[in-house]
Amino acid sequence: MADHTETKQIDDKDVELAVLHESVDDANSHMPENASMYSAGSDSAYRLRMHNRLIELARTGGLTDPYPSQSASSGDLETLWRQYVKAESHKRTLFAAYHLDVLWYHTLSVPRTISHLEIKHDLPCSENIWQVNTASEWAYRTLINHQQQQQSSQRYLTAVRSCLTPNPSLDMSAFDSHGSLVVILFLLSSVREMSGWSTMTGKVCIERFEALHASLTAFEPVVQSNIDSSSMSVLMQATWHTAMIELLLWSPSHTNGVVERSLAAALAESALLSNSSTAFSSPMVAASVDRHLSWFLTYLDTKTDVSDEAPWMAIFAFKAVLVSYQLVKAGCIETLNSIPPRDSSEMLDWIREVFERRRNWKVAKIIVSSLEEIEQTA
Repeated sequence: MADHTETKQIDDKDVELAVLHESVDDANSHMPENASMYSAGSDSAYRLRMHNRLIELARTGGLTDPYPSQSASSGDLETLWRQYVKAESHKRTLFAAYHLDVLWYHTLSVPRTISHLEIKHDLPCSENIWQVNTASEWAYRTLINHQQQQQSSQRYLTAVRSCLTPNPSLDMSAFDSHGSLVVILFLLSSVREMSGWSTMTGKVCIERFEALHASLTAFEPVVQSNIDSSSMSVLMQATWHTAMIELLLWSPSHTNGVVERSLAAALAESALLSNSSTAFSSPMVAASVDRHLSWFLTYLDTKTDVSDEAPWMAIFAFKAVLVSYQLVKAGCIETLNSIPPRDSSEMLDWIREVFERRRNWKVAKIIVSSLEEIEQTA
């Protein structure tokens, strides 16, 4: 992202919001120190409380509503660009908070604190606009994107509703990584809500399942076309594969009513439940999720430089690894076609190796510790 620091000036009355912006900018930067929000024990619980405060600040500070528009008639191009950056920063701060909200829900099963209906924004602008360094380049990129009718003019709620219609009217090819991620996050949380409702009632809502499956499938061309190695692109792909896995194989911890207050407890419980689950013995089930699991296995095996990796990538990957390990134990060794191990014992060694690469992340240390739950009954 371009350095727009000087353009993000905050009035004195918005001091608390300045802290919120800094917190979310940190979360977006993926720098190593930000992994502390995924740490173990009481610190993890503290970070969860801090997240609740963050959402409260977002509401009281008006982040769920669009940034107040400025008159375009009284200002040169430089001024207009700076106003645009303020408005886009306002929007992206809210979407980053929403992203974290969905991740806490997905990881710990704690209730979400942001309602989808609160979000009154357009989707984030294209990254090729956000990353420009000059006003003239911004004007040029904006004009090109407007001519191509790309995603910047799409409202978040409109995009969600369009992708859930029986005959989607939304052109998914116009979405870039960030816009796709925002909508996929809605689908990911909706999958978990559906599995919880079905577990409580003992009924499967076929209509909702089909709508979510069709919507996620519609994003597949976008996922396949985003083959660059940028952090945003990789995170979008990982979130999509995670949503597909969870749609086809409901989370055992969630359907067993496990709600945790720390990441260490959540991952240890996931590992424990993966040993006791027997839901993955069917070759048909294995085939339905194989390519999504293979994406994570290949990513873990080939990603050696993890300095730019978002910490929650490890969380998504570990959950995929647990499912893969179950399939291998059940004799579905096709899952291992994309990585060196040939049996469950070798796979445990491989899992430890790939997460040891991420030891600078606290979440990776937690994952390595969680492997003990698997090894005790291997």
